[in-house]
Amino acid sequence: MFRTSQISFHIVKCVRLTGQQQQLVLYCSQPAAQARLNNNPSGLTDEIIRVDHAGELGADRIYAGQMAVLGNGPMGKTIAHMWDQEKEHRRQFEELIRKYRVRPTVMTPIWNLAGFALGAGTALLGEKAAMACTVAVETVIVEHYNDQLRQIMESPNPDQELLETITKFRDEEQEHHDIGIDCGAEEAPFYKALTEVIKLGNKINMNNKQQRYEKIAFLGEGQFATVYKARDVLTEQIVAVKKIKIGSREEAQDGINRTALREIKLLHELQHENVIGLVDVFGHKSNVSLVFDFMDTDLEIIIKDPKIILTQADIKAYMIMTLKGLEYLHMNWILHRDLKPNNLLVNSDGILRIGDFGLAKFFGSPSRIYTHQVVTRWYRAPELLFGARQYGTGIDIWAVGCILAELLLRVPFLPGESDLDQLTKIFQALGTPTEDLWPNFSKLPDFMQFKQFPGAPLHQYFTAAPDDLLALGERLLALNPAQRCSCTEALTMKYFSNKPAPSLGHKLPMPNTNKQNVDEKPVLKRKLLEAMESGKMPKKLVF
Repeated sequence: MFRTSQISFHIVKCVRLTGQQQQLVLYCSQPAAQARLNNNPSGLTDEIIRVDHAGELGADRIYAGQMAVLGNGPMGKTIAHMWDQEKEHRRQFEELIRKYRVRPTVMTPIWNLAGFALGAGTALLGEKAAMACTVAVETVIVEHYNDQLRQIMESPNPDQELLETITKFRDEEQEHHDIGIDCGAEEAPFYKALTEVIKLGNKINMNNKQQRYEKIAFLGEGQFATVYKARDVLTEQIVAVKKIKIGSREEAQDGINRTALREIKLLHELQHENVIGLVDVFGHKSNVSLVFDFMDTDLEIIIKDPKIILTQADIKAYMIMTLKGLEYLHMNWILHRDLKPNNLLVNSDGILRIGDFGLAKFFGSPSRIYTHQVVTRWYRAPELLFGARQYGTGIDIWAVGCILAELLLRVPFLPGESDLDQLTKIFQALGTPTEDLWPNFSKLPDFMQFKQFPGAPLHQYFTAAPDDLLALGERLLALNPAQRCSCTEALTMKYFSNKPAPSLGHKLPMPNTNKQNVDEKPVLKRKLLEAMESGKMPKKLVF
């Protein structure tokens, strides 16, 4: 028998609603990274009361709808018992709203009508369908109450009255859930689909997150996404919010919805100091908003700033953080597939984090086929340029090698103007591969013959680089992907243990920009210009 104690609190669910033809409706529950403590008890209390009042209002109206249909039948007394408890819950939260002068959600009239319609509508499908509705609604409410109890107990000044009230209500909602199960909810037609859709709607209703994030500054805009800097009014944390328009079926086929879902799915489970943190996700109308850690700049801006001098210690620090973040991804079977300097984000503490997971992919099956149209061209591995559909972590390692070269040169190492030109530049610099060096590369789908360039040793390009760094570069930029090192191998190479030690985060250089320039985030404008020049408007914005 299903019980709420078995529920996972941190899930991503995507549901296609038949009533909205082919429109994708997305909801993501609060991710683990969002469970951050609120240092302002009054703000926490305000938010909890507002959300719980909305939830209890909806539950009250659902039972009212069920009673209108089933009140005179065998289930009437059972529903009436649960409804009486919900009315008492609602009454007490209305008292708390008056006591704490909390502003109720502006969506109250909608929840009032929608709750009654949901209760009556499922009741018309039969008693078991009504109980399936009860189970779904109470599951969501119990999840919220458990999460809120944890927040209250961990807050600096727990509100004892609110703690006792929510504990009591949580136990009664759990009782309602169990009554629904015992009354045959799981035997309802289409039980799983019905309950998932109902849970989806209730979670969205109870997570009115849009009011939580106060916009500070506009950062950038693309065809399907807007990015702005915001303040979490509960925690005072500064965040970046990416608002993505969930498009039509045709747009989904073009990658807009798929990109957003992929990014959410992957980031939802990732927690590492050198990987961008997904703080929260919430839906509103036809949009889904992703809330990220706010990062002040990126590695491309740092590389291009002529006023910044990058020492060997600085470069080593950036490489360690990049490889540690990438090692974590690879250990979790994730290919990033779009590593480049402007996807390596840096905050004011000098912490580098890998961002933009719009092209990231799980890997592992040796027979799995992937697209080769990944990674920005200048950082794209030769096997991808030859059309490989089966590849591994080597494509990310090659990109790291190109980034290392760019840190040393302060300009892109291999700036090809087309895929053909990119391969030419690679072979001119590193030599044209042979079957002995790279077995079976001539069998790749888009293989073509190239002139035999001899290439040159890396020390001719990086004349000031020490031998241990050049040894790392040779492993990262091996033409044969099988000869490239892993992140773990790279981090054990002598380069990272030899002097100089990597710079500490707070000593790493930051761009000399004023507040206005930081808020404008020129990297986003640059991405739009690059996309327009290539004839393609972006389907997403990243930061």
